[in-house]
Amino acid sequence: MTQKPLKRHSSLIPISQKHHDILVLAQLISSKMPVYKGKPSSFEERKQYALSFYTGHLKSYFKNEQFKVFSYFSGHDSEIDKLIQEISAEQEKIIQLFEQLSENENASEVMNQISTLLIHNIRLQERKLFQLIQQRFSDQHLSDFKP
Repeated sequence: MTQKPLKRHSSLIPISQKHHDILVLAQLISSKMPVYKGKPSSFEERKQYALSFYTGHLKSYFKNEQFKVFSYFSGHDSEIDKLIQEISAEQEKIIQLFEQLSENENASEVMNQISTLLIHNIRLQERKLFQLIQQRFSDQHLSDFKP
């Protein structure tokens, strides 16, 4: 069953665009996914790409989400707060796994765990959190948000 595209408030679109890049990373590092043209193909190349993406983009992106996105929308709705807590805890687990990745003998399994968690984390934000935010916050409140 094909899921129809979710409409996003214009203030949330930049976040959704970054989520797309994170989903590409998640697929790239999964052992179940095919090789992407123009992307690293060997295991070691994919591992190094993942570590580089993490240190260059993802780690700071998670911090930005915590300080800008989650803090802006938390404290107004208990269901949103619960989702934010779940997403934040999952991101902490992802960070821990990335920190283990460079030194782990079982790097393939760690990369698969990271991939699974990243996909779940982004889908939770896109399909549940952002939908609730758009339903429960006024257009003005959303327009005032600057990611």
